[in-house]
Amino acid sequence: ASYFPISFGWLAWVAFVPWLSLAAAERHPRLYLLAWAGSLPFSFGVTSWIPVADWRMTFAWAFMALYLSLHFPIGLYLVRLLYRRLGLSLALSLPFAWVGMEYFRSNFAGGFATVILGHYRHDWPGGFAWYQIGHTQHDFLEAIQIADLGGVYAVTFVVAAVNGLLYEAVAARWEKPRFTP
Repeated sequence: ASYFPISFGWLAWVAFVPWLSLAAAERHPRLYLLAWAGSLPFSFGVTSWIPVADWRMTFAWAFMALYLSLHFPIGLYLVRLLYRRLGLSLALSLPFAWVGMEYFRSNFAGGFATVILGHYRHDWPGGFAWYQIGHTQHDFLEAIQIADLGGVYAVTFVVAAVNGLLYEAVAARWEKPRFTP
């Protein structure tokens, strides 16, 4: 609902709080399956414009939605890696992992091929730079001022960091106090 056509950009500031419960959960074989299954409605919804021109584009729509839905379990893996193994807080793990995922997705194929092959004419097919978290903030001038310093990735970083902070605040509130003798 943060994206067009609903454009409730303020929801992006809390949208990852429930998802972060998967990152903080104990190891379970279904965590990544849950992340993927939960992302499918989002991925199909935001790319529903693809088959508008021709019904045969339905296959491209399904492929793109499945590709975008992989972003969530891979992102979950990276967040858990940073959070559990490296000990970073979720307020840092989520923004670093998610910005890295968005950068890769935006530059996969074309952007990297252009750099590797040594020419900058940008004639190679690029990645999918749409539906980044920072894009949800287009109506909030104050929130996007940081884009002057780091583009949409900086906006995404701040929004993801706030989500991580909110999750940690909620989790600390509901966690049972631990007393040591």
